[in-house]
Amino acid sequence: CSVDEACAAGSTGPMCGSCETNYKFSAANQKCEKCSTSTTWVSAFLFIGLVGIVGAAIWTIRSGEVEIPNVLKPMFGDSIHIPILGILYNMESGTLKLLWATFQIIQSINFNLSITFPYPYSAIQRYLSFFELDFLSTDCYKSGYLLSVYLASAFPIFLAIVCWSLFGVRRFMLIAIGGNIKKLWDEHMHAFLLIIYVFVPPVANKQFRALNCQELADGQSYLRADTGINCNADSYKQFVVYDACLIFVFQCLPLLYVALLFRVRHKLNPKAPNKQLALELRDHDESLASISFLFSDYKCSRWYFEILDLYRRIFFVGVLPLIGNNQTIKTYIGCGLALLSTVYFRELTPFRVEFTNFLAVIAQYVILLAFMAA
Repeated sequence: CSVDEACAAGSTGPMCGSCETNYKFSAANQKCEKCSTSTTWVSAFLFIGLVGIVGAAIWTIRSGEVEIPNVLKPMFGDSIHIPILGILYNMESGTLKLLWATFQIIQSINFNLSITFPYPYSAIQRYLSFFELDFLSTDCYKSGYLLSVYLASAFPIFLAIVCWSLFGVRRFMLIAIGGNIKKLWDEHMHAFLLIIYVFVPPVANKQFRALNCQELADGQSYLRADTGINCNADSYKQFVVYDACLIFVFQCLPLLYVALLFRVRHKLNPKAPNKQLALELRDHDESLASISFLFSDYKCSRWYFEILDLYRRIFFVGVLPLIGNNQTIKTYIGCGLALLSTVYFRELTPFRVEFTNFLAVIAQYVILLAFMAA
């Protein structure tokens, strides 16, 4: 709302917390922005493009070189050397995880604390809005926030179905030619665990936001994410039941991490004369290949860290907004948790690569400073 208590352009409803027709909510700028082809789809194309580039890099890059189709080989040769792709391909995966988790947490601060960072940081956040699955917003289609919760929940389920469907097809083809089924299983299990890693925190963010209602002086209660939705309405109460079921399903997924790691914990931290030999024994154990995504970046004694980090991200991006409506208290809690994370990363150094441990401490300070700035 503006100073004269009239809603800003594009905003409507109680507390100006809903967007008018042909407007969508911008998490980065904390305001309603006019829908257009570019604003509606830019995040979607950016996300799909990012996934495509990463996927192409994983499958085609060989030491920074990309194979060339036969029809183009007379002009370009057998391959093109692209240094930047080689750097990305050879970057330590623990570093990539750390950067992803840090961006994901910082991106959630705007809504969680109801603040807007100044330019140019707000502009950077706008282009990183896919971390919160903003490309699945239905505001431009008059469908409201609740439908976006369903879409955000369905998207990773769809990806998981595609992943295991492809596994079934490829397995059938490999059986016919006598291929390596174990390697195929390892690849698709890795992809499935990656889907959980990437999507559970932002989906939890959407689901928990749908439970965050704010009560006014007249006793009416409205959804904070979209005040066009009355929390006292029967339709909303029915939605809460569905949302609770979705929350239960998605919060059980980290328990899959627990089950997969706990049952082989003796292999993840093998007894050996020294730490380096223990790492080598773990890395060369073929029985662990299918779940290597969960532990390969960490020391043997920190085999459980992926579980803790997943719940840490869920708390930052999903649970923190539910802790009352006092933004100051939530800021203190965010600062406290960021400080605890800093101490944890600094003292326990969970990553096997020391540079990543150093970078992790810096990342926690960045998160702490972001909360202090808020």
